[in-house]
Amino acid sequence: MQIGIVSTDGKNVNDHFGKAERFLIYEAGTAGVTKVTERKISCLSTGDKSHQFDAARFDLGAVK
Repeated sequence: MQIGIVSTDGKNVNDHFGKAERFLIYEAGTAGVTKVTERKISCLSTGDKSHQFDAARFDLGAVK
């Protein structure tokens, strides 16, 4: 299974999908989790971009 996460620094989950400028793509399988690629994109958000990523709502340990 491939999983996309959002990162502004290429290492940490620290932004949300609407404001994303890049996705880190990982492959998760029986052998573990491996980073496959990084995809840079244009920001998709058309609404209020001033709200911040709420790290307290995200379990960072789940993707390490």
